[in-house]
Amino acid sequence: MRQGIAVRGDTDLKSNIYQFDLDKAINDKGLKLLRQEKRFVSAHDTVEEQMQVLVLTARRDLLSRTLEKDFYTIVADESSDVSKKEQLSFCVRTCKVCHEITEDFDGFMNVSKV
Repeated sequence: MRQGIAVRGDTDLKSNIYQFDLDKAINDKGLKLLRQEKRFVSAHDTVEEQMQVLVLTARRDLLSRTLEKDFYTIVADESSDVSKKEQLSFCVRTCKVCHEITEDFDGFMNVSKV
């Protein structure tokens, strides 16, 4: 989503997300009804809202999985990208009693200098 793949296309009607929704409307009564009533929305702000819901859901899932583990640590590292913007990478590393280690990358956060 960060690469804009979901909204690529000359128009909203040709974008990947619109085509994906059209495909899903075949079996989804709600989406099919929206198409019939000409209220099928594919605006970029809707895609942004969908992305925020996905990220929030993934973060909640990561939090619940982390709290189930016996041991965990937060790994944060600050660096700058190619355009010299400071960013913070955020990972959660967990370990069970059987020494099984997993590391989940949560994402990059922009760091503004105050």
